[in-house]
Amino acid sequence: MERKNTTWRKYIISAVLVLAVALTTILAPVQVEAATLTPKVLKTYVMAKGEKFTLNVYDVADNAKISYKTSKKSVATVSKKGVVTAKKKGKANITVTVKQNGKTYKATTKITVKTSLKPTERVARGNAELILLYNSFVTVLETLGLESDETMVDYANACYEIVELSNSIAENPDDYSDEDVEAVIELIGQMASDILEIMDELSQI
Repeated sequence: MERKNTTWRKYIISAVLVLAVALTTILAPVQVEAATLTPKVLKTYVMAKGEKFTLNVYDVADNAKISYKTSKKSVATVSKKGVVTAKKKGKANITVTVKQNGKTYKATTKITVKTSLKPTERVARGNAELILLYNSFVTVLETLGLESDETMVDYANACYEIVELSNSIAENPDDYSDEDVEAVIELIGQMASDILEIMDELSQI
């Protein structure tokens, strides 16, 4: 079957690199309004046995107290810092408790541990987090009045393009080569890392 053209890959990588350099020169530390935050976590996450990942909690105040608890240590453990370790095949729930602004929030991530993962499964799980991160990023920009900032908007759009591409791979996996899939996995990780760094800068005093 004919594979899709991969010119998108060079375009998005170039856009991400240019934006990353530009952002380092314009960012100024800003405190996000804590009262607007409602903590969020991934609803589901698929892991291969032996893998580790940090369960990120989005939209939390700087002074928030976060704790984690697993429903089944034999399947998946979680550290005090939210690092989840897949122990064996099965399912477990990670409950996250966030205390901030005099309120307590609870959220659960359903963990599924498999023997191994297909590349498309790795794309899907990364895309799920990128969507959550994208929504959180847009919320922060709106809160700070930066929703019309050209550089920020370009960065958000680049993120959205990767989300759309990931959705296309999930819907039509046979249309993409293994090289395409691995490239998208790398893009997802890079974009997530960049946006987390930006949001951290925006949250500092």
